Amino acid sequence: MPHVHWNMSYILTLAFLVINSFVIDSETSTGDGTCSTDYPVIIPEVMSLKYKAALPFKLEGFNNASVVLRKSSDSINMDLEGELYVSGGGFVDRYKADRITMLMDNSTIHLYNKRQFAMQIYILSYNTKYVNVTMATGQADGLAVLSFWVQDTQTSTNSDLFPTFKSIVKDDGRADSVNLRKIFPQYLQKFFQYHGKLGPMYPSCDVAWSIMNDRILLHKDQIQTLRSQFPTSQRKTSTRSNGAPSITRNYKLSTESSAPALNINTLLTICAVALCSLSVTFNM
Repeated sequence: MPHVHWNMSYILTLAFLVINSFVIDSETSTGDGTCSTDYPVIIPEVMSLKYKAALPFKLEGFNNASVVLRKSSDSINMDLEGELYVSGGGFVDRYKADRITMLMDNSTIHLYNKRQFAMQIYILSYNTKYVNVTMATGQADGLAVLSFWVQDTQTSTNSDLFPTFKSIVKDDGRADSVNLRKIFPQYLQKFFQYHGKLGPMYPSCDVAWSIMNDRILLHKDQIQTLRSQFPTSQRKTSTRSNGAPSITRNYKLSTESSAPALNINTLLTICAVALCSLSVTFNM
């Protein structure tokens, strides 16, 4: 009889470990593989994954920012000055916003379910445990990005991106007391997150990307005006291939995502535990 009790205890412990492991896996799922060097990166359709952070991302200080406009060969950047921070959502630490980058057409580095949007705009920030963005670069928890799709519409818009950009240009590329918060969607709670490069020429996979589900909507005429500000090589000249490879390094669902379906190994393990329990019961 003592021997039977020992088997029952062992089996119950094993069952607990299996079930507990599954519950943990239902909250966060980490992809296998290495950092891809292929671009653009294909982001899966977020609605099919139904993931949602327990707390939304919070943009602090964005309603009163100082901005310096800077153009590069493939992007337009708003260098940020002042106390602007990103917190909450998928971030454990608090991050200080360094710049806002706008990418157009062929310079965008993500595709949404193999679909290319007219623009991609992201906020680059660095962990406040580091002195600046340079010191944070290369650290596993150093850099974080909130990225937004910009979609053209025939009707109304939901963003002040165009008038804000126009106002900064009018002020010779520098402006104070700018309300940048109105550029971005109100709700910042649903996202796809992975670790990867900041871009094709970036040396390492140390950037935490959070691709937001809610999109920035701009009228097609506003998109066209913004497009004229980019280098000719980055303007829309041809359709990007839908066969671009995807990245699979460290993607995860946030903690309130719906539980994934049971895989075959988990099912077999649970069934084996159940059968063993029944066998012990009958032997008793």
